[in-house]
Amino acid sequence: MRYKGTLILLVLMVVLGLYLYLIELPGQKSKQQEEEKAQKVASFEPGEAVGLYLNYPKRVTDPEILLEKDSEEKWKIVKPIAAPADESEVQGLLSSIGSMRVERVVEEKASDLKVYGLDQPEVTVLLKLKDHEEHLLFGDSAPVGSTLYVMRAGEGTIRLTDQFYKTHLTKTVTDLRKKEVLDFDSQKIKRVSLQYPGQAFVLAKEEGRWWIKKPSILRADDDVIFDLLASLKRLKAKDFVDEGRPDLSKRFKDPRLKVEMESESGNPTALSIYEVPGPSQSEQKTFAVTDNPTPIYLIEAEAMTDLGKDLFALRDKHLLDFDPAQVQG
Repeated sequence: MRYKGTLILLVLMVVLGLYLYLIELPGQKSKQQEEEKAQKVASFEPGEAVGLYLNYPKRVTDPEILLEKDSEEKWKIVKPIAAPADESEVQGLLSSIGSMRVERVVEEKASDLKVYGLDQPEVTVLLKLKDHEEHLLFGDSAPVGSTLYVMRAGEGTIRLTDQFYKTHLTKTVTDLRKKEVLDFDSQKIKRVSLQYPGQAFVLAKEEGRWWIKKPSILRADDDVIFDLLASLKRLKAKDFVDEGRPDLSKRFKDPRLKVEMESESGNPTALSIYEVPGPSQSEQKTFAVTDNPTPIYLIEAEAMTDLGKDLFALRDKHLLDFDPAQVQG
């Protein structure tokens, strides 16, 4: 009988455990998820987004920006221009929208949106997801605290969220454009041509090591070539020239640097850097042009500091060439 009572107690414990595991805990988890969802202005995962529309009605420049994911899951700017988007900027924007928390509900069913600046919102965000859309309107700053009014389109419920989110949402096309001037894999480059005023070099990688082929055949400094390719890869635009390109191109004379690269697959990459004088030395501008028709990239003048090389810088300067691991004694 004693064992029978123990068995009954064990069965009851198993049943209770199953109840907690299958019913009680999932219910609590679901309730917690609902509470967390209610605390967010928009509930979604950044990976679900396939389109993003930003509208700034009171802004003259870039009042509308439309971004969409392409077939390769890459973000593209569709409006007001067609251009690749900066993936990190877009992801940061999506993270900001997804992390917005509701400070409190101001009014459940607002009858006068003008009171909150939501009749003519400063920022409108339409986020297209795989199965639904999130449409948010951002109005005036609240009189107390660092908060602003926000409303989901079609709801009428006025909420407060942190003021700094509006700063994160205020983007220009330049902010969202892909700024890398060149797109290549440094490890797969096998040939590089460098042309400076008065001097030119041809570099080639053979069996994993770099050689200078012109003006003389010399061993190249692998670390210097690696740094040169790294500098080219991290070259970024600080602005873009789309309109007026032909007029600007007429002012380009001899390039400060012309680069031609060839990858293992034979794909060519070309870059030319020009300096255009201004009214004063401080107003001189540096531009980069690739083999793509658009755009012209405005870059930092200091970029030439890392890219300017001479024969001494490029050649190998080691007195001895051996593998220390092979030394016997």
